[in-house]
Amino acid sequence: MVQDAEDCTNPGSPGALTKVAGNFSRTMGFEIVVLRNLSKSLIAVGLGNALYFLVLTPWLPRAGRHQPFHFDLGLIIDLWMCLVVYGMLHLALWWKNRGRTRS
Repeated sequence: MVQDAEDCTNPGSPGALTKVAGNFSRTMGFEIVVLRNLSKSLIAVGLGNALYFLVLTPWLPRAGRHQPFHFDLGLIIDLWMCLVVYGMLHLALWWKNRGRTRS
């Protein structure tokens, strides 16, 4: 199936998401980005929860400890730990790839 040049250059056209030029599929690029973000998020949640429950919880006062099935200060601290780990992971990956250019 051959598409018009207009379909490939117009982002609103139906064929724009399936084919860009030749055999390159833009949806495959999106899948790679989604998988990269998903893996980064899962690592951040795992490490953030491990830091909170194994390292930080013994040192927190009772009000800062999470009680299961309750919205409390401990849950907010746990979320904050996951966000900090996500930010540090994002920064480390950016620092590692800072010299590379995207093509």
